[in-house]
Amino acid sequence: MTSKLVDQHLLTKVPTFAPTTKVREVVAHLTDKKHEFGSINYIYIVEDGVLKGVVSIKELLREHADTPISKITKHDFITIHPHATLERAAITAIQHGIKAVPVQDHAGKFLGIVGTDTILHTLHREHTEDLLRIGGVEIIEQKHILEMLHDKVAHLIRIRLNWLVLGLFGGFLATFVVSRFEEALARTVQLAFFMPLTVYMASAVGAQTQIIFIRASAIKKLSTAGYLAKEVIVDSVLAAFLSIILFGFAGFFTRRADLALAVAVAMAIAIVLAGLVAIFIPWLLIRFKRDPALGAGPFATVVQDILSLLVYFAVASALL
Repeated sequence: MTSKLVDQHLLTKVPTFAPTTKVREVVAHLTDKKHEFGSINYIYIVEDGVLKGVVSIKELLREHADTPISKITKHDFITIHPHATLERAAITAIQHGIKAVPVQDHAGKFLGIVGTDTILHTLHREHTEDLLRIGGVEIIEQKHILEMLHDKVAHLIRIRLNWLVLGLFGGFLATFVVSRFEEALARTVQLAFFMPLTVYMASAVGAQTQIIFIRASAIKKLSTAGYLAKEVIVDSVLAAFLSIILFGFAGFFTRRADLALAVAVAMAIAIVLAGLVAIFIPWLLIRFKRDPALGAGPFATVVQDILSLLVYFAVASALL
């Protein structure tokens, strides 16, 4: 799907003034009903077609009426190029805490702004798309989620099938992994009791990690190594806490300390590995300039589930 560009959604009817204009003149201009501005969160100081600064309406109304706006102008402002995507404009607005993003070309000519409504609409659309991808729904065309519910059956099948087929083949592989440990299961049938729990907890922690990483990556450029080190610590603490609880429950349920230890250790390792996978897959997609949200949902879940099963039976074989 082609991303929408800033120049297709410019607001050009915005308040612009020369640096020498006084506050009283600006206020009179803004309150004159004959001017229909598309946005008045900020006023823009323009000289010879070039943006020189920005003043927020809040700051403007605090000043004395005879103050030249040049004295309250913020010269350290952020702009975006007209051929940037709306997603980039929305992220820029979030990063810098602004309600609208000024747009200027390479020559410095002020063209207009990306307004608040467009930013909010873009964020909503991106959030909806990410949720759909996490659920394994392919975004073939831009539609609101409620519109999709009333779409043709064939189209609904088509946008959901690809990732689910991938998940199915991943399930085949997981079945093969379990079959390789038939002897361990036959020897200790109780191992089967805790297998779904281990796989689920690893997937749950992995899903949390991945969603946080993808959103953080979209908003701010991260040091992957530093983020990964921090996440390993967080996941290790979570794994230790959850495994202690599991050890107590498994010991009470089976009356076997060795089995309880095995499943607790296996779940702890599986949780930490799931966190690593949850960061590695989106990072790999970002490196290849693909949408990291594509790594969520069925794809990451399949990888995490297979790793969890391998770890589970490897630990069980070593300790039992």
